[in-house]
Amino acid sequence: FMLVQFLRGIPRDMEEAAEMLVEMDTKAAADAVAEMEMPLAVRVIEDLVDEDNAAYAGQLIQAMAPDDAVDLLQEVEESHRENLLKGLPYMQAAKLRRLIRYDRESAGGIMTTDYIAVIESNTIAQAIDAVRRQMVPDEMQQVLVINRHGVLKGTLSLGSLLLHGSQERASEVMKPLDPAVD
Repeated sequence: FMLVQFLRGIPRDMEEAAEMLVEMDTKAAADAVAEMEMPLAVRVIEDLVDEDNAAYAGQLIQAMAPDDAVDLLQEVEESHRENLLKGLPYMQAAKLRRLIRYDRESAGGIMTTDYIAVIESNTIAQAIDAVRRQMVPDEMQQVLVINRHGVLKGTLSLGSLLLHGSQERASEVMKPLDPAVD
């Protein structure tokens, strides 16, 4: 938080801001960029690319939550965006390219591609094991419940996993989808 406050105070010297980010741990720097005002974040990322540091800028994008990365990439100049995406692993770049196409305010624009899904016949113990095996993003609050055909049936909050018996079935304790959505 203090770094973000400091970076906001030097909007005319993006080179200095970019140099400070390079000195930080990648995840902390990515978090700092994600918390910046969008125009500042864009200028910092573009400055990194302009200063032949596109690989590091790509690492920052890669370390961000997908929705934060997409928001930033939608604002970055297209030539910079392509340089950044070229440096990412193929699957992540493809995922981000797909999300970039959506308007920021549309349902697609606010979605994320990070999720955990369990089959409705799984027990709560199996659902907890599935969560433990995954890297759960900080912002994730729910686990998706699907049927054996991959159709979304409902959701389980992470908190509900702790409150229900380990042998109860996900289908018994999930919050079902609104029938209008199903």
